[in-house]
Amino acid sequence: MELIIVLILIISITLIFLVRWRYNYWKNLGVPYVAPTFPFGNIKGMGKEYSQFELLRAVYQNFKSNSSPIVGLYYYLSPVIIAKDMELVKNIFTRDADHFINRGAYYNEKDNPISAHIFNLDNPKWKTLRTKLTPTFTSGKIKMMFYTVYDVAERFVKKLRNEVEVAVDGEIEIKEFAGRFTTDVIGSVGFGLEINSLDNPTTEFRVHGINAFEKPNNSTLVNIFSVAFKDLARKLHVIQVRKDIEEFFQGIVHQTVKHREDNGISRNDFMQLMIQLKNHGKIDGESLSVGKLTMDEITAQCFIFFVAGYETSSTAMSYLLYEFAQNPQVQEKARKNVQQVLAKYNNELTYEGIKEMDYLLMCVNESLRKYPPVHTLLRYCNKDYKIEGTNCTVKKGQLVIIPAYAIQHDPDIYPNPEVYDPDRFLPEEVAKRPTCSFMPFGHGPRNCIGLR
Repeated sequence: MELIIVLILIISITLIFLVRWRYNYWKNLGVPYVAPTFPFGNIKGMGKEYSQFELLRAVYQNFKSNSSPIVGLYYYLSPVIIAKDMELVKNIFTRDADHFINRGAYYNEKDNPISAHIFNLDNPKWKTLRTKLTPTFTSGKIKMMFYTVYDVAERFVKKLRNEVEVAVDGEIEIKEFAGRFTTDVIGSVGFGLEINSLDNPTTEFRVHGINAFEKPNNSTLVNIFSVAFKDLARKLHVIQVRKDIEEFFQGIVHQTVKHREDNGISRNDFMQLMIQLKNHGKIDGESLSVGKLTMDEITAQCFIFFVAGYETSSTAMSYLLYEFAQNPQVQEKARKNVQQVLAKYNNELTYEGIKEMDYLLMCVNESLRKYPPVHTLLRYCNKDYKIEGTNCTVKKGQLVIIPAYAIQHDPDIYPNPEVYDPDRFLPEEVAKRPTCSFMPFGHGPRNCIGLR
């Protein structure tokens, strides 16, 4: 009995020593940090009492005047870095991107293959897949899909007008309509399907898409655990995407591919490009062979095409329309910009014409600044990296966080950041700001492949 008590004491003392040693990591390096509490570090209550971006914004603001380019945090027992210096952020994204090529997202290729998409994958799998997918996002390929989007947009405008006419006081929930619009666009361009959620908001495709966001498989803390301890999470068979959602998208993709191949059907859409890569290892009309895609890879890419496009696009669209409603003078200026460009193209909306709507693009960018679709950008260090001007070396495997929301609301970079002002994106104003102070699509080699 005494021996057991002694062993328990030894184990307890050892654990206390290890925890204290771990939680002194930033202090020993002389890096400013937020004091942690065991066992959550600095994330106790995250996802319930506050969101991640609220934590990061508070840390960014509280340590902003500190001369250190970084701030230390703890996710459970793991020390993580918040990069708050604009030069360091730029170097992480561009000059020294080879040290931070991975996003550090969790995926489980064996138990949950749909999670192994281009956003999540680590290098070198990511680079191989990006090489295969890059030809599908050229200007020519996107232009090819333009009129598919245009057709859905026309139906959206017609439906919106009808709803406004019958709505009480002329008010409607625009986020709902924007979501139905983006669902139909992605369903058509990405999957070659006529979803028609504009008329039928409870269509199965839309319901599963909404569930992917509103009914996630894991809690916030489990997701953070999976990112912090990837190998252990995979051994525990933790999955990211719910099985019913995975099976639904697998079924849709397999049925669509089989139907087209059996009937010789071809369409100007993303799915057709995926089929070309599956069968030939290259895009029709391209001389470069980039390698074939498997059905699991096609399903995963189609899934992230939906996930990345649905929520971000509908949210960005809703905020833009909200700001137009709040700022009628901006709305009128954007309207005149559109009319002037349309006049050059015989009052027809064209792919080339949209690219000339400069003020409208400024409005979109200001909306993305004020309401970034991705408020936090992550990079994992894949080889040791010495931070200039400090004694700190980022170790291989450490997580670096770029607080995009906080940076895009920094009054020293964007005066009066809560004011909606598209003129911030005049060329001469953009030139005054740090390169990486606007990052709705990320930066560097791991920026969003669908940026165009």
